[in-house]
Amino acid sequence: MQLIDLRRSMPLMLIMVLVMFGCDQEKPSSQAQPSQQESVVDQAARQAVGAIQAPMDKARGVEETLGQAADRTAETVNSPGE
Repeated sequence: MQLIDLRRSMPLMLIMVLVMFGCDQEKPSSQAQPSQQESVVDQAARQAVGAIQAPMDKARGVEETLGQAADRTAETVNSPGE
């Protein structure tokens, strides 16, 4: 009789041990890191935008200067006095 009870109780004991160890696990500590990772990502994005923005601003300045030079050249060529 005791052998039969042991056979019946072994699966139950195994399930109880698995549940105890499964529920005892701690959550990963990576949950606190997303805010830090987001700030790193945001900083990298700002640096990338800045790296692209600076040459674009310089190009706009050169474009404006060339446009002014072209206007002056057109005025010189089209001036009726010469």
